[in-house]
Amino acid sequence: MRHTYFALFIVLLGMAGCVSPEERAAAEQRQEQADRAECRRLGFKDGTEGFGNCLLKLREIRAEQRVWKSYYEPMPRFGVDMRERRGY
Repeated sequence: MRHTYFALFIVLLGMAGCVSPEERAAAEQRQEQADRAECRRLGFKDGTEGFGNCLLKLREIRAEQRVWKSYYEPMPRFGVDMRERRGY
């Protein structure tokens, strides 16, 4: 019986992180709108090369933040931080 509850827990835990394609598209659209607003706030005009570069730079910054966040946050392995075993 314990194995059944554990398996159910694992399945539910996996489903908690699921995002539908519609939700992901909506989130991407909201981020795109926020990026455009930020570039305008910084003084860039829509349709210019500078505006496009601004959008690309914001995406680059977010990608770098995701990498650093994934590296510095403990891995969710039943409360064990696996980085300690790798010697980092």
